[in-house]
Amino acid sequence: MIQKYLYGVPFDTESVVAPIPASQGDPPVGMVKTSESGFCFACPLAEGDRVYGLGEANRGINKRGFVYVSDNVDDGLHTENKQRMYAAHNFIVISGQQNLGLFFDYPARIQFDIGFTRRDWLEVTCERATSTWAPWTTVRAPAGRSA
Repeated sequence: MIQKYLYGVPFDTESVVAPIPASQGDPPVGMVKTSESGFCFACPLAEGDRVYGLGEANRGINKRGFVYVSDNVDDGLHTENKQRMYAAHNFIVISGQQNLGLFFDYPARIQFDIGFTRRDWLEVTCERATSTWAPWTTVRAPAGRSA
């Protein structure tokens, strides 16, 4: 099931084309904090959880253990120790004890601390509390079709 949560007055980036009504209340996973200084989503990571996604990000396929910054800045010298990503693909999938996908529709700088500061913790932060994000707990394709 896909759910959408709105915080502040988000800018419509038109990256989500399906009409998904905004859910009310707290999200089914993690916790959200908003304040004058920004937005923060955080959730625990189990020891065996793997985290995939973020598009053309540096490092290996499992993104756990590093900080990634999505702010659409073209840095001509990409190396494994760079935090900035070449393009914004603010979608991650957690696979393991919990299986879920998270998409953060935010057009400015957003940071993903995926088990770097704390190995057992995922934290996504941005400077303004004007974001849209959609968590879902299962991603399944109909029988006979690929996802």
